[in-house]
Amino acid sequence: VARTFRQMTRVALAALLLLGTSGQPVSAQDPSSSSPEALGWLQKVAAAPRQHNYIGTFVYSSGNEIETSRIVHVVNGDGEQEKSEVLDGAPREIVRNNDEMRCYLPETKTVVTEKRWLRKVFPALLPQPLSNLDDNYIVKKGGLERISDYLCQVIELEPRDDKRYGQKLWVDTETGLLLKAAVMDKDRVVEQFVFTDLKIGGKIDKELLKSR
Repeated sequence: VARTFRQMTRVALAALLLLGTSGQPVSAQDPSSSSPEALGWLQKVAAAPRQHNYIGTFVYSSGNEIETSRIVHVVNGDGEQEKSEVLDGAPREIVRNNDEMRCYLPETKTVVTEKRWLRKVFPALLPQPLSNLDDNYIVKKGGLERISDYLCQVIELEPRDDKRYGQKLWVDTETGLLLKAAVMDKDRVVEQFVFTDLKIGGKIDKELLKSR
């Protein structure tokens, strides 16, 4: 069960790398500074998954490992409801109703209930509020690129030391939703998440939120 949970929530790794500390303080004389505009984009990334309806398919890749998942997210008067489902291998689902998450593992006939942010699901990588980012990274605004037919602003997080990986984020310019995230070792992609199909906004049938 623990191994299956890790497979469903690898996305938490990126958030831990973003916010984790190296154990060594950053020099006060470091002349480098983050772009206030880029930091503003990160605030949008943290908030967007809680503000918009969306349905899509995303792919996680790391080395020779590839895993495809589908996610449905609805915001309405009752709050947030979400279902994420791994499409490869053994069936696995996470169904969320506001702060309660149920993890369904049908092959082992297991259902586990947890609180919301013990497990993070792409694209909701970043917690609110953001903290200590500027201590560990130089946050920069990159160019514009297209992901799943949405125009995205690229945000780069350059580590201030050699004890952590860098990050590269592709953010929808209209909604602030994170459409692609890569963990970088200089120019090498260590792992990434990317939507291959996505619809943001509009009405979503609540039947799609129910566990199979």
